[in-house]
Amino acid sequence: EKYGQLLKWFKIQAMKSNEFCVLWDNLLIPANLILNADMKMKKEFMLPAFCQNKAVSSDDLQILWSFKEFDGKRTVKKKTRAKARRRFSQRLRDGAAAAAAAESAASAGAEAAPAAGGKSKGKAKGG
Repeated sequence: EKYGQLLKWFKIQAMKSNEFCVLWDNLLIPANLILNADMKMKKEFMLPAFCQNKAVSSDDLQILWSFKEFDGKRTVKKKTRAKARRRFSQRLRDGAAAAAAAESAASAGAEAAPAAGGKSKGKAKGG
């Protein structure tokens, strides 16, 4: 539904989502800007910034389009949202696993508890 609204806003009749993403990728990061860069720039900046399956920053785009000079080192933010989401998701999975383990232990304990100390058919203590 939202993708349809997005296409309508751009006045696109029909387009697959992968085609739409490639269109924007080619617009923002044209291959010729990377391929036509000198070897030092390719090795030190272009390949690490755009060819490593990592998030692209606004600084990376500014350097690519020559709005900003490359100072010889690519700054990478230490804490990214993706890492925070992964950690949060991992905590959720860990919590769900712990809850499932506790639930199975409780149900196993509940089955064993009546046999060990619950209602017994034998004599009561002290009597």
